[in-house]
Amino acid sequence: MVVAAQRSEERAARDFDRFHAENPAVYEELRELALEHHKLGRRRGIRAIIVLREVLAAMRGTQVTKVSLRFAVFYRTMLAENELRLKNFFLIRHHRKLEGMSL
Repeated sequence: MVVAAQRSEERAARDFDRFHAENPAVYEELRELALEHHKLGRRRGIRAIIVLREVLAAMRGTQVTKVSLRFAVFYRTMLAENELRLKNFFLIRHHRKLEGMSL
């Protein structure tokens, strides 16, 4: 089971790398939204930022590239590493089924 989970994570990382290379504007849009919320003192989870990006586009009547929520952790990591202000900005949800497990 651990091997299958590792393969799944590796596949998700490859898929994310390809998606990010094809859609670099997504990162910039998420970065701007996260920095805007940081400036306002509103901490958010990365998934909320991803959904907010799509909601705002729908309200404006514009098209945006849909982002799979399985890429959320990759965007959160990239944003936190590239923007010092965002290092501890994102709220992180802990899963109960993972509590007590050693990784």
